[in-house]
Amino acid sequence: MFNAHEREEVDAAVARFFYAHGIPFNIANGPRFHEMVYAINNEPKGYMPPKYDKIRKSLLDKEMNRIKRALAPLRNDWTTYGVSIVSNALSNIKNEYLIIVLAAYGGRAMFLNGHDLLFH
Repeated sequence: MFNAHEREEVDAAVARFFYAHGIPFNIANGPRFHEMVYAINNEPKGYMPPKYDKIRKSLLDKEMNRIKRALAPLRNDWTTYGVSIVSNALSNIKNEYLIIVLAAYGGRAMFLNGHDLLFH
């Protein structure tokens, strides 16, 4: 069986999979997700995936905080080295537009925000 720390690590890895791939949280309720976890469960034995609410609430909050902590040193450098705010407009196959806003410095870029543009 897991200790609490090991379970948190596995839950965080599963949640990151959802976040990184834009997977809707309700997929955690579907039979294919549970089929996948069943296969994974052969090693390590006894693991149960986090539920929908945990993925979309506490694990998402934890992951957002982890990312903020990881990016803090970059943000702290902005006052010393400066930063450029850049944007780009993208469209999909339906001609729906998205503007992305990035902070760039020292050969690195960090996503700041995205905006949908609806033209009527």
